[in-house]
Amino acid sequence: MDHAPLDKGSVILPQCKLLCDADSDCSGIMTQSNSYYAWAAKKNVTPVTSCYFCPKSLNKWSRADGSQAVYWKTLAPMPTPAPSAAPTTAPTPAPSAAPTPAPSAVPTPAPPAQAYEFVGNCFTGSRTGQQMFADGYTYGGGGGTCGNGVTGSACAQVCKEGCEANTHCLAYYYGDQQSHYGTNAIGQCIWQFDTPENCKAASALNPYNSGGHPVYGNWATMTNHFCGDANGCGWNGGKACRSGPWTPADDAECVQSPAPGYSMYKKVGAAFGAATTL
Repeated sequence: MDHAPLDKGSVILPQCKLLCDADSDCSGIMTQSNSYYAWAAKKNVTPVTSCYFCPKSLNKWSRADGSQAVYWKTLAPMPTPAPSAAPTTAPTPAPSAAPTPAPSAVPTPAPPAQAYEFVGNCFTGSRTGQQMFADGYTYGGGGGTCGNGVTGSACAQVCKEGCEANTHCLAYYYGDQQSHYGTNAIGQCIWQFDTPENCKAASALNPYNSGGHPVYGNWATMTNHFCGDANGCGWNGGKACRSGPWTPADDAECVQSPAPGYSMYKKVGAAFGAATTL
């Protein structure tokens, strides 16, 4: 088996566990976090579960960013060997103590989910940020999914959890575009940051393998254009964009969107301090 988790596709969680139980080389499984299933239940959406096998060779693999959950097999207790039969002419030796099995490694629990506050069906376009994925952005390669082949309604949770895992992402904007592009549409996901430098650092990783757009250029060009610098950023027509902590002024500059499926959320705890202008 390879030294990376094996993707078993979209399988419900109980079936994923049964498949792992039947595989002697599978030590555990990785799948979506509890927060994703809670979101799916609340929204009455059929959850899309990615089932990954964790082979023994991977040795205590886990992710602690909250975006996935890992379930490890419970090791069966080691049997206690029976004492050896003593010769009739020799003293009976004391039975040897059975070795105590080492405790199974406990995966590090994921941090509590980040709380978000709904700003509105609007977009704060005057703050440094980057569109992390969107429908139609395939110029220069990439695009078409919100990571690992995921499409459709599950991309809203992907956008949220990605911002949640980045301490410099202060807010995210997501628009569901299935009404325009069909059930496999991935929507529009924009993260907004505290500084242009942190925006560029997160964007350079391109975690969802997004592509660019002919109007703006490839992914690297889009990163520089939208995250901005001292000369301005793309969200504000090339003018200076806001940076620093999120403030009530960011809420006030959230421009109303005509489509109800497009919404802005800010992290609870990010709404403090004084914003600056690039």
